[in-house]
Amino acid sequence: MVVQKKQKTAMKVEPPKLEAQQSLANLEEFEFFDEAEYSRLKVAGAVFAGVSAQFVILDKCLFERARFNGASLKKLRLADCKFAACDLSNLDLSKCAANRNEFLDSKLTGVIARNAYFANVRFDKCIIDDAQFLESDFKKVIFNECKLSGADFQHCDLQEAKFENCDLTGCNFDEAKLSGCDFRGSDLKGVKVRPQDLKGAIINRDQALALGHYFASLLGIEVLDI
Repeated sequence: MVVQKKQKTAMKVEPPKLEAQQSLANLEEFEFFDEAEYSRLKVAGAVFAGVSAQFVILDKCLFERARFNGASLKKLRLADCKFAACDLSNLDLSKCAANRNEFLDSKLTGVIARNAYFANVRFDKCIIDDAQFLESDFKKVIFNECKLSGADFQHCDLQEAKFENCDLTGCNFDEAKLSGCDFRGSDLKGVKVRPQDLKGAIINRDQALALGHYFASLLGIEVLDI
């Protein structure tokens, strides 16, 4: 672990390259089906709950207040898109590839994104409790003021990830690559992680003390106040 006093260089995450979108006047014409490709669309208030499709491509699209809860979009290709105030609860995004995307004030409770790839992605003020990110890669990804309690990051590559003021209580980081991952300011209470996995991770002093008590308890060491 690295306990730093100096300000670390800010991570630069490329924002979505959104161009002028065409508003979708008739939502009934918008369907997800295998290998469908959509570009430069603005979709507001649509309901895609329960839809199922694979290998869909979304490029330079803006989704506002859209509902994808319970949908299955495995192997989705997502580039330069923005999701604002959307409900993606329990959405299956297994093996998705996402580059230059933003998720703002959205709900992703229980989202399934196993074996996924995220690059230049920002999550702002999102609810991502109990998400499943098993064996996924995160390259220049920022979670800002997000609720991620109970999320599963086992075997993930988080070396280029940053958690800013997030709730990470009960998260599982077992056998994750955490060297360079910045946890400063986030709540790490009850996280599941091996001491060796935290080598090179960036935390603050308060977090170091809390983790010290946690590891002491794992080793059966009794810590008493003098």
